[in-house]
This record gives sequence, structure tokens and C-alpha cells, in this order.
Amino acid sequence: MSRMDRPGYLVLGRWKGAAIRVHLSAPLGALLFSGFDYRPLQWLGFLVLILAHEIGHATVARWAGAQVVSLDVHAIGGRCVYYDGFAGALARAFIASGGIAAQVGLWLLTLLVLDGPVDLRPTLGETGVKALQDFTVTNFLVAALNLLPLEPLDGAEIWKLPPLLAQRARSLVRRSLLKRRASALERAIRDPEQEDQGEDGPRLLH
Repeated sequence: MSRMDRPGYLVLGRWKGAAIRVHLSAPLGALLFSGFDYRPLQWLGFLVLILAHEIGHATVARWAGAQVVSLDVHAIGGRCVYYDGFAGALARAFIASGGIAAQVGLWLLTLLVLDGPVDLRPTLGETGVKALQDFTVTNFLVAALNLLPLEPLDGAEIWKLPPLLAQRARSLVRRSLLKRRASALERAIRDPEQEDQGEDGPRLLH
């Protein structure tokens, strides 16, 4: 049953325990999404696009061990509310990228419906095809906007991924080298006579 939760929010249901909440300002965003025309399909597309984006965040957040509290839809987009606990910068960057990843999946699904091996255009009709085409363009524009490296957009966290991944890779390489050196040193201490056995035996390099 729908009910008011926080002031101005209507709870429509739950996704894996997280409340799906729609703010009373959301219809304004849907009208903007449709160019202030009477287009119910476009309004539905606005809700689907925002929810898919937030579910993308929530899915990665759950994988990272965070507790997802709610998925919110409001006039200018949405937000995924979660407690990250001990999630580090790398986990937060991946969580931020989850929304864009969900939009890419939605974009591919839309293209499959429009231009897939099965022609669904007659079933959708002219209105449905036009709505999906507009949805595809809007999906792309929303994703591009979200990738800008500005707070509070997702891009502010997403663009931290390349240096964070590079740092993690360097750390793994250093750890591997230290482990190999420690193993070689341990073998040398355990059997010093094998430290250098010439051409036909193992050699410990320093």
C-alpha cells in the first residue's frame, strides 16, 4: 500500500528491502521530460529511467556490502540512499558508476526492441516507436550529463576510478614483488648451500 514516508515522499513499494519513494515534485520532472506535452508514455519513461539508474547504484552498493535504504525519484532526477559503512574510495566510485551502467543496459535493451531480429514496430505502433526513440535520446543525454565531474553528479566519483585502479594495480605489483623476495630469502635461509649452484642449479639474485 502506498503511504507517505518522509515529508513530500510517497512510498510505492520496496526493492530488496529498500523503499521506492517518489517525491511530490516528480510530476514536474516528468512534464519536463515530455516537453510539457501530454505524453503518458514519456512520463512512464521518466520513472523507468530514474528507477533503473538508482537500482544500478543500489545493486553495486549491495555488492560492496552497503545497506541500501531507499531509491528516490524527484523532479530533477533521483538518488540512492545507502549507508556505506567502511566502503573506501574505490567502492564509492564503483557504486557511482552503477547508475550509468544500468542506463547503458537500458539503452541496449531499447535498441534491441527497436532494431532487433524480431520486428516489434508494428506491435508498438507509431506512438510507441516514437516514445522509445525519444527515450533513447533522453537516456543518452542524462547519462552524458551525469558523467560531468561535478558534485553532486556521479561523474565526480566515477572519474576517480582510473587513478584509483592504477594505484591498486601498483600496490598489487609491489605486494607480489615483496612476496617473491620474501620467498626467495626464506629459501636461502633455510638452505644456504643452494644459494648459488652455477649453471645447472637455482640461483638467488639480489
